[in-house]
Parts: sequence; structure tokens; C-alpha cells
Amino acid sequence: MDERLWADAVEEKIRQAMEQGEFDDLPHSGRRLDLDDTDDGWWARRKMEEMRRHDQLIAQARQIGAEIDRLWTLPDEGRVRARVGDLNERVDEINQILPAGERVDHIDPVEAVRTWHRMYRLRS
Repeated sequence: MDERLWADAVEEKIRQAMEQGEFDDLPHSGRRLDLDDTDDGWWARRKMEEMRRHDQLIAQARQIGAEIDRLWTLPDEGRVRARVGDLNERVDEINQILPAGERVDHIDPVEAVRTWHRMYRLRS
């Protein structure tokens, strides 16, 4: 296949994908590209920063998990609902940064209250 025909076919596939919105929800879309890669070690510094951010997100996700475990000890249903709302806001913040395949699930408030009631009965 002629190189120009191949390039045209690739360009056509990209154009079709753009029209179908395939690139609309990519991670970091709308952010400025950081192209400051003129000095030695730029790649290593960028990779280290990515790893540091990823580690922070994992720590935050673990903290949310620990706080879910504390939901069952709250004294009343209203506080459970309020705490679930707070935790889901934190989940939203984390999910804005994480790639689509690594996002954290929201806490279902109805299921959380059901579980709290079961745990409350066990404590009583």
C-alpha cells in the first residue's frame, strides 16, 4: 500500500472517531500540554510526579475505605446519610483525576443505611 494512501486512511479513521465523540472524555482533556522536555531527565521527573500523584490517590481511596468501615458505628441514620454524601464528594474528586478504568465506585446511600440498620441490630 502506498504510504500516502495509508496515511489518508489513518486520517479518515481519526476524523470519524472525532465526529463520533470518541475523544471527548479522554483523561486530562482541556488541559495544556506540558512540552517542556528540553533538559536532561525530563522524562524521569515527569514519571516520578505521575507515580507520586498515583500513590496519593491510592492513599485517599484507602482512607475512604477505612471511613466506610466507621459508618457502621455512627449513632443515627441521619449521620450515616450525611457521611455517605461527604464520602461520595471525595470519590468524585478522586475520579476526576483517575483514568476511566481505575475510578472508585460511589457508595450507595440506600445500601449503606440498610447495612447500618443490620449492624445496629447486632450491636443492640
